[in-house]
Amino acid sequence: MRRFFLWRWLVTLAGIVRFGARIHPTAVLLGKFGLYKIDRGVKLGARLAASVSGNGCIHFGERVWIAADVEINTSTAVSIGPQTTVQRHCTLNGTVDIGEQCLLAPNVFISSGTHIFQAWPELTIREQEARYRSMSPGERPPGYDDKPVRIGRDCWLGANAVILPGVSLGEACVVGANSVVTKSFPRGSVIAGIPAKVISNRFPDLNGNL
Repeated sequence: MRRFFLWRWLVTLAGIVRFGARIHPTAVLLGKFGLYKIDRGVKLGARLAASVSGNGCIHFGERVWIAADVEINTSTAVSIGPQTTVQRHCTLNGTVDIGEQCLLAPNVFISSGTHIFQAWPELTIREQEARYRSMSPGERPPGYDDKPVRIGRDCWLGANAVILPGVSLGEACVVGANSVVTKSFPRGSVIAGIPAKVISNRFPDLNGNL
């Protein structure tokens, strides 16, 4: 508890945590102070496990609410827009940009990367990933690079939805529960299924107009 209050005082002094932000005593934020930006009114819930490595950063916009048992890992950038809610047991990995006023239901999984399992079939997956990391960018086999994920503003991702690398959802999209999103969709799309397909549009004229 004492360690938490010391950390909270230090980051507030450094201007990293804005006035009114609340960080639960059991939340864990790994990485240097400067790798986090926590805006006014943010609430970080119990047992949050956030980790930033390298030159990465995590930005929580104003009045973002992170529920209990959420996991966030990046060596690049994770940005969560103002007034977005991330419910229990969600996972955000890699390069993820979530717009403002989004709703992520429990157990949503978003990742911009994947495990390497076919580049060197004679090796285990862990051995393949170790070899990949040891190589320079020009030597690495194609297809395994980081593919950023973008979620537009006012999107609702249903419980247990999975968003795969490289996906971009236009603003105002809805993703049905238990869906696996493998490709990008335009503004206002209502999608569901494995793989996710368009089932309707939020706007009557189908042009994405409010």
